[in-house]
Amino acid sequence: MKAVYIYASRLRAFWVLVPMSMLLMLSISFNDTVDGAIKLYPLILFSIGAIIFTFVYLFRFISVSYSEIKYIGRFTSRDSATVNAGKTLVIDILEKKRVSVRLFGNEGYNPEIKWLTNEDGEDGDVCLFRGKAYGGESVAISLLRYFGVEDYADLDAILSEDGFVKSYENVTVRSLTELEHRQIRIKFDKTV
Repeated sequence: MKAVYIYASRLRAFWVLVPMSMLLMLSISFNDTVDGAIKLYPLILFSIGAIIFTFVYLFRFISVSYSEIKYIGRFTSRDSATVNAGKTLVIDILEKKRVSVRLFGNEGYNPEIKWLTNEDGEDGDVCLFRGKAYGGESVAISLLRYFGVEDYADLDAILSEDGFVKSYENVTVRSLTELEHRQIRIKFDKTV
């Protein structure tokens, strides 16, 4: 099955490319006016390299599928976790269109360190993946639709009602309000 890709870079971080692009445009436009053999070609090449490096550095996505959840990007943490039965994907819809995506589960052992457990401390689950993304409710809707919630009335209820619980083909979805933000928990009933 295909995966859902969630954008995990801050858009305002790409503003750093504007001065680099302006330097590149100025160096190209004034290249003919400079005397010398190499002119402004080193500055042009350096500007192009800096733009490419900055774009690659800031480019980040989170990939979520039935088999795994992972960061995509050259300069990310490369964190990943396997998704299978018994694990829970927790989506927190935060303010300013931010989303926290976490995967809780147990890989066959109980955590020995207290800070590894989730907030409830239930079932000895540990946080296997933690990531932040941008997009707000649209990210939650795309993840819910990917995991089998197709009915628009259910999507509205999940995003608005507190205490919504319903089982679908492979998952059980539960929504609640935690600390003034919406939290959606997708528990995987089967390994797909």
